[in-house]
Amino acid sequence: MRGKGWAIIAIYFGLTSGSLRVYAADNFGTQEFYSVGSWPKRVVAADFDADGRKDLAVTNSDGDSVSILYGQATGFGMRQDYVVGNSPRSIQTADLGGDGLLDLVVGNLSGDSVTLLYGQTSGGFGGRQDLPVGDYPWGIVAADLNNDNLADLAVGSGLNISVFYQQSDGTLGARNDHPSGANKRDMVTGDFNQDSLPDLAVAYPYDHSVGVFYGQTGGGFSPVTMYPVGRAPHGLTCGDFDNNGYLDVVTANAEGRSVTVLYGQQVGGFAGREDYAVGNKPSAIVAGDFNADGLLDLANTNHSGSGSITLLYGLQGGGFGQRQDFASAWGSSGIDAADLNGDGSLDLVVTNVYVDNISIFYNPIPGPAPLLLSVDIRPGSDINPVNLTSRGVLPVAIYGSDQVDVEQIDLSSLLLEGTSPREKGNSGKVGRFEDIDGDSWLDLLLHFDMRDLDVDGTAEQFILTGALLDGTALEGADSVRMVPLGDANADLKVDILDLTNLAANWGRSGGWHKSDFNDDGIVDIIDLTAVAANWGYDGTANGPIPEPTTLTLLALGGVGLLRRKRGYGT
Repeated sequence: MRGKGWAIIAIYFGLTSGSLRVYAADNFGTQEFYSVGSWPKRVVAADFDADGRKDLAVTNSDGDSVSILYGQATGFGMRQDYVVGNSPRSIQTADLGGDGLLDLVVGNLSGDSVTLLYGQTSGGFGGRQDLPVGDYPWGIVAADLNNDNLADLAVGSGLNISVFYQQSDGTLGARNDHPSGANKRDMVTGDFNQDSLPDLAVAYPYDHSVGVFYGQTGGGFSPVTMYPVGRAPHGLTCGDFDNNGYLDVVTANAEGRSVTVLYGQQVGGFAGREDYAVGNKPSAIVAGDFNADGLLDLANTNHSGSGSITLLYGLQGGGFGQRQDFASAWGSSGIDAADLNGDGSLDLVVTNVYVDNISIFYNPIPGPAPLLLSVDIRPGSDINPVNLTSRGVLPVAIYGSDQVDVEQIDLSSLLLEGTSPREKGNSGKVGRFEDIDGDSWLDLLLHFDMRDLDVDGTAEQFILTGALLDGTALEGADSVRMVPLGDANADLKVDILDLTNLAANWGRSGGWHKSDFNDDGIVDIIDLTAVAANWGYDGTANGPIPEPTTLTLLALGGVGLLRRKRGYGT
């Protein structure tokens, strides 16, 4: 259910600040600056308007707003600002309304609340909802916290972690408070003890520790278990950095000029700790494969001085080796990693508090090859006919396997020849999970509007692209047979059945008919010409289209005969 009221306060077009380019040290890539609101703190990248390009959402702490910058073919264009609560800082994105659309949740430090901005099918955000929590809400997690496939909300504030579970009707339920103690910073979720239940990890700067709240079978979370890290941890991320199959936790330690890695183990908890030097006053941290070697790396902002970024590159046996530092701008604070220019490489976006802008660093290293998908167009069909003049839908299956968990696919990222999958009615939801091929692996069934496909009549295969929720690129393809003009019944043949269909609908107008091959709203001589031009085509046998000069006359005569038999007037 959507919140009430509009939150938008400004729209900006043609940002000239986006045209400034400088080169970063060590050639990580070019840097672009874009103006946002006052005192930008955190940033998250996601596709908010479902156009296949990443957009950016930035919290403006001194402006009580969130800036949205929409991705274009090159750079970012239109900016929209939305009113939120007092001193917004943290920001996360998830479908918190149960309609298949990405929403934003913002933690308002001075407002003792979180603000939800609900996504719209047309792009942008409409309804706003404010949820009261404890004082100084900082860490936010928007994820499925009770294994019901619905995104929930956890907020670290005051003396508690407040959890709001999403209900089946798309609303958030009553607030559930779990005692946590005070002075918390960033928070992440993951299964840190291998029991298939979501846990929460929280940075405690005054205790120089990470606290883990382990998920419980009956719901809720255990009391906190503390793990020591470096001095004053603020930023937090997680991932499998030693490739042993268990989640590790990393902190950016604001007073220690370091990051700490806590290594997960099979029995749960963490087996060891390693500290790595970074820049002055590290603030936020993000994980990703920045050099396309298949290993997770780290990137963190260093807030003090003129601002900088530190990259730590992962090693095959675990840990981190090469360190790279490069300048950003004054007051570098928030950071996120995503492919911001569509070249397959992970780029970086950073908020610069003291100059009211963001920096984008483009990664020149080619991204890793996409994970291959098993795609089946028209499941159960070997021929896969596609009729571009049809107003129907094209079913497409993505088969799950031990390599691909279809439930981890970012549904908003999927494109079949430039077209997003259609929603189910007005629900806003996309796709259906089921075991289509009976192999015990869950598969994903999608539907695409035929007429929206960005292809021509010569295509021999359709390519589907997308990404997993962790950003891993996906790609798959399946062969197709394009239905020729004149094939009214889409059997890949142009024969007497199609001529009969055309005759039956001859002269009809005021709507689309199967024999209206040029989609001009009337079945007429132009459509008959299409039948005549392709007469005898047999796509099931890959045979050539015959071209005897008598075919057009034969088709015309057949239509005339059929019209007389059916009693149509001249």
